Amino acid sequence: MKRHVTSAALIVAATVFVFAQVRNFEFINLDDQIYVAQNTRIGDGWTLDNVHWAFTTTYFANWHPIVWLSYFVDDELFGEDPGGFHTTNLMIHIANALLVYVVLFRMTGALAQSMLVAILFAIHPLHVEPVAWISSRKDLLSAFFGFLSILAYVQYTRRGSFFWFVMSLLVFTCSLMSKQMLVTLPFLLIVFDVWPLQRARFPRCETGEQTSEFDVQPWRRIFLEKTPFLLLAFVFCGIAVAAQKTEGNLASLAEIPFATRIANAVVVYTLYMFKTIWPAKLSVYYPYPREAYSVMSIAISASLLIGISIVAARLCRWRPSLFMGWLWFLGMLVPVIGIVQIGNQQMADRYTYIPLIGLFISLVWTAVPLSRFRPITYVCFTVVVILCAVCSWRQTAHWKNSHDLFSHAVSVTSNNSVAHNNLGNALLHDLNQPRNAIPHFERAIEIDPRHVKAQVNLGNALHQIGDFDGAVEQFELALKTDRRRAQAHYYAHYHLGLTLQRQGKHARAVRHFEEFVKSAPLHAKAHNNLATSLHACGRHDEALQHFQKATNLDPENPGIRINLGTALHVNGRLRDAIACYQEVIRIAPAYASAHLSLARAYWDAKDRRLARTHFKTAIELSPQNAEFHDEFGSFLLELGDVEAAIHEFEAALRIRPDFEAYSQNLNRALLKRTE
Repeated sequence: MKRHVTSAALIVAATVFVFAQVRNFEFINLDDQIYVAQNTRIGDGWTLDNVHWAFTTTYFANWHPIVWLSYFVDDELFGEDPGGFHTTNLMIHIANALLVYVVLFRMTGALAQSMLVAILFAIHPLHVEPVAWISSRKDLLSAFFGFLSILAYVQYTRRGSFFWFVMSLLVFTCSLMSKQMLVTLPFLLIVFDVWPLQRARFPRCETGEQTSEFDVQPWRRIFLEKTPFLLLAFVFCGIAVAAQKTEGNLASLAEIPFATRIANAVVVYTLYMFKTIWPAKLSVYYPYPREAYSVMSIAISASLLIGISIVAARLCRWRPSLFMGWLWFLGMLVPVIGIVQIGNQQMADRYTYIPLIGLFISLVWTAVPLSRFRPITYVCFTVVVILCAVCSWRQTAHWKNSHDLFSHAVSVTSNNSVAHNNLGNALLHDLNQPRNAIPHFERAIEIDPRHVKAQVNLGNALHQIGDFDGAVEQFELALKTDRRRAQAHYYAHYHLGLTLQRQGKHARAVRHFEEFVKSAPLHAKAHNNLATSLHACGRHDEALQHFQKATNLDPENPGIRINLGTALHVNGRLRDAIACYQEVIRIAPAYASAHLSLARAYWDAKDRRLARTHFKTAIELSPQNAEFHDEFGSFLLELGDVEAAIHEFEAALRIRPDFEAYSQNLNRALLKRTE
């Protein structure tokens, strides 16, 4: 027991050393905003309606209800603090590392080897991404339940209890409800049956590295046991494909031919092995190659894969761990190797989260027994662990914020349109540097002329620096580019509407806002902006309806509610407008514009006492607002309090001495004083 506690402590200590820094990290502008930071469902926390939503939505092209439930729990515990979400990722990763140790020890009884594999799993640089990226929670949870499923299966094979078989199936289902990564688990269980469980035998593997405590089973039973797992895997494969189709994320064979996919898969297998040994130039995103692989690179990669497979198979009799670990690596990468291409990435570090364990098993179980000098072996492994820890610590630091992460990605990759776009996004939104962001958006579009998000972001940057014509041009280009990217396409409508609204072209803005709300009927700001342009076009009844929708969707937003009050006021519903303004003041007592609007409403309602009170409050809250002083002056002049009116007009002119209307109002008051 003491040795297990020591092993667990070493695993946890190494993991915490590398990843404790994530507690101070921010949300990343690749998926984190959409998944968590700007997702109103997450902000609402754990409610029955949200639980129902989690099990029925394919939001953002995924069906993973358990991931949503975990985010709801995080929101209840940590609110909007990204550090809390990062901490949960770290806790799940620590649990996964401990489960790797437990699973391997339960199957093999080899404590030292199990601990070494678990530590390598915990701190390898390729595993930084799923830990440091909040949106990669699905990889962590899928692995967590997958390891529990394997553990339950080992218990079933040890005790022959149907209970543990059912538990393995149930937890496997939870894994697939987190991410459909482990659809190849049935294959992995068959690998385990051969080694280390030794419930099944290959002719070449009749002599293993240990004596098994499990009874040898006929192959018919081995395959029959996996049937329920296979059925679940097929069902969830269908769910994954259907969910991805909702966002148009599945690349067609016309875009990426099957031969290209096979070539990429062969090369990527080799790249994953190389990055396992030499984890340099790791990136959050690896763009799909723009040019076809050379015949030489494909031939070298294929020869390497075939050669290792042949050697491992020939050594299976003496070192079954080598062959089975190799099969683990090959088999667990199949769902994400690119035969079914999702998105435009060539590969991803997070995809190695589970498959890499197979390579670690092959390495550790082969190296330790072969060495005649075990102390030297363990010294070598210690050096490897220290190097991994240092490299992972440095790689993790790049994930501190979007700017650092994508600056690094741009520096270690080429022709990376996603990295340039997201670096531009960080400069535009996080650092408020639109002029520095524009070259990155332009570079992203140069690399990929169909990059709709980059076109929309470039439009936003141009809008921010006042180049409205240039912004309109980019938004219109985005609308013409690729209608399959539904979300980016409709956001082009939204931002084009905002720019047209800024230009005073409200009739055109209305059309684009209407297109957007068709796809995003729960977007409160879109309804608010649509209503604003409708109001400017004189379509007051329609404007009122959309202001009401916006308020219902975001009832605590004072800016939206004050617009509703203005619409009610214009439509002659003075009492409702007053009630609306009062509610705004309840929500935001220091909101000066709400007091001004309420003062106007009381003025029209002939309640001069309350009007005067709220005019004064508005000016007290915003004493440097010339408009407030001018309007209060007009009110006082109507009351006949000429001296007080002159005082307010003079205050307005002191703030804005060049504004002609204020001078005219002051002259009007001075003239009235002489009468």
